[in-house]
Amino acid sequence: MAGSGLSLTGGQRRRWEDCRVDRADELRRLDSGPRPGERSGLAGVVEIRLETGVDADLVIHRVKDVLRIVLSTTEEELERGEASGLPDWLMETFAPNGPEDDLDGRLWWASPEREKWWGGLSSRTRRLVTTYTPWREWYAPYTLDAWVYSFSEEFRTWFWWDARVDGPDRASVFIEVDGWPYSWFQLEWLLAVAGADVVDNLG
Repeated sequence: MAGSGLSLTGGQRRRWEDCRVDRADELRRLDSGPRPGERSGLAGVVEIRLETGVDADLVIHRVKDVLRIVLSTTEEELERGEASGLPDWLMETFAPNGPEDDLDGRLWWASPEREKWWGGLSSRTRRLVTTYTPWREWYAPYTLDAWVYSFSEEFRTWFWWDARVDGPDRASVFIEVDGWPYSWFQLEWLLAVAGADVVDNLG
């Protein structure tokens, strides 16, 4: 993952088979939610409460559309950081890749590519970039390949369960997690870019 700044710790390295989540089941829940009486086979289900200044239905629709694309991507493509058909409103938030040896993003910040990308962002997207992960852990913002790669089998510790719209500006997303603590930065970024603010993570 050249220039992405991503690295895995031992605790983050989990194999897909250990999580016991079938990707087809996850896609089914994206489309129609869990079946009546369906229970999580992992540690549990966490509710994430959202507020939005746009239509809550639109936010959930956007998030589901993106996840449907990513979860339909092969594992080999995810590991290469490749996913086709992602919408423009998400693509424009990804930074260009930095140099191969720029492991923490310091060189990237001084590059002309950074200035060009940053100058083209809306004020809201700039705020998001400076607020949400991976900025709390790495120096460089997300690149497309780094974000897609973070959905690969050994990295992800959460799985889609359901969503509920509670009003024109409120919604909840439910995720299945494989234990506590868990990392959900991929989804946190997607929710934010789609137009939501996380009010409370009840996990």
